[in-house]
Amino acid sequence: MKKIYLCPKCYEVFALDSYPGEICPRLGCGGFFVFGVDEAMLETIIILNKKGYKTKCCCSGHVHRLSNIYIAFHPECEDRLINNLPEGFKFVPSSEHQDNDKFDFSFTIQDDIPYCERMKLFSDKNIELYNWACSLPVFLED
Repeated sequence: MKKIYLCPKCYEVFALDSYPGEICPRLGCGGFFVFGVDEAMLETIIILNKKGYKTKCCCSGHVHRLSNIYIAFHPECEDRLINNLPEGFKFVPSSEHQDNDKFDFSFTIQDDIPYCERMKLFSDKNIELYNWACSLPVFLED
């Protein structure tokens, strides 16, 4: 099954069975740290990275079990986003992650919710994340 990979430098998207490296496979890009992205969050992740909110990984959630919808960011974005989370999302600071190398926020979809409600939550929260990303100002590092 193919997975979606994104280069946060050239924003090229690659659908590959697997990708063992971190360097962008696009010749001449020079991008490092190509990472996997859930297809349901692809546009949201591109918007965030283009605005300067560097992401590390994400999950758009799973419909069939207890699941977290989340986006993990590089720590330099933490102060900028700590008080600007989408509604219902829980903040997990970098101090709670191994090596303090990221922070994230997540929304939990419980597994005891009926399937149709879980599907609606999955869809609504991913749309909410997209709208939230669109509303953020451009973040330029010092």
